[in-house]
Amino acid sequence: MTPEETTSEELGPILGVQCFGTLWKKYKKKNRPAKWSKRFFVLKECFLIYYCTRFKKTFQKTRRIDLHPKGIIPLIGCSIVCGGDVGKKHCLLIAHPQFPSAIIVAAPDFKTQDEWLKALRSATKISFKNTLVGETMIRELESRGVMLCEEKKTYEEKLELEAKARKEEHERAAELTRMKAELESEREKLIRTTKKLKDDYQNVKNELKVTNEMKMTLEQEKMSLNSKNEHLQSNMEVRHCYPVDIMSSSKKQEMNANVIHFSSK
Repeated sequence: MTPEETTSEELGPILGVQCFGTLWKKYKKKNRPAKWSKRFFVLKECFLIYYCTRFKKTFQKTRRIDLHPKGIIPLIGCSIVCGGDVGKKHCLLIAHPQFPSAIIVAAPDFKTQDEWLKALRSATKISFKNTLVGETMIRELESRGVMLCEEKKTYEEKLELEAKARKEEHERAAELTRMKAELESEREKLIRTTKKLKDDYQNVKNELKVTNEMKMTLEQEKMSLNSKNEHLQSNMEVRHCYPVDIMSSSKKQEMNANVIHFSSK
């Protein structure tokens, strides 16, 4: 019986899975305190594979492992012991001379801890079957790794092309924006020039109107002056002739008077 109440007959012959379940895994980053993260573990032959907890539903539905795990722990030659840790009582320590430090996982209770302990210790034993399974899994993972590298390369090339296209599009957009700004500036300049020409034309038109009005006024004044001048000249001519006539009359009167005087004598 596995920690998830699944019989070995249901999984072992088909997938080579001894047990699976949710455990806590201790991890520590450099210069940071250790933390516990919940992971979904699958024990397949001589490998302990762990995933994010959301993969549990997928596994229970498909009964297939995913070749994109969070991590894989090879168990051949490992030492598995029970223990406890801060905040976790039912721990399992997985140690190997080539590991930098022991890998610690924690079960929720003693029963689950004991089931995992037996399954893990059984998986550490070297056998021809485990070796073949291990080699097969390694080849699958390597093949998958090559495929992932190729997919990554293709994806990177696609991203590069998209980035280049976006850059060109951005440059075109920037050029269009610049041209639009220049055209807008030219349009505003043309509007200002047109307005100035209209204003100048209106000013010239107004000045011409004023000039014409002044010209007409001057013409009228000129005509008036000419008329007055003619009238004055006419008067002067009349006045120039009038004294001669008066003088002739006076002389005539004087002569008549003399004639009368002489006659009386």
